[in-house]
Amino acid sequence: MRNGDYEMVLADDDYPHALYRGKYCYEHRLVWWRAHGEIPDGFDVHHINGDKRDNCIKNLRAMSRSEHARLHALEQPRPQHEHGTAKRYWQGCRCPECRTANSRHSREYKANRKKIGV
Repeated sequence: MRNGDYEMVLADDDYPHALYRGKYCYEHRLVWWRAHGEIPDGFDVHHINGDKRDNCIKNLRAMSRSEHARLHALEQPRPQHEHGTAKRYWQGCRCPECRTANSRHSREYKANRKKIGV
């Protein structure tokens, strides 16, 4: 599909790619570059509404790579461990099974440290 002077191509990763002057690039990066100029080193172009195919300039925002990674990490659900484990207790569960598991883990941890002389 042609869009002005570049051709849009959908790749395996669901991001629309653009064939521009004989080279492939992500379409959202090309759209940002045309509107705002060079993307600074260490920056990513973020889709504000989360739709990778919506490359309207109003839906794009440049942000530092670390800020971008933090934003997407917040969107990922935290894995939930089974009840009766210390990890579930550390995630905030205070049921009797998880409290017992945490106590058992603490005792074993302290015993192991004592055994190796720490």
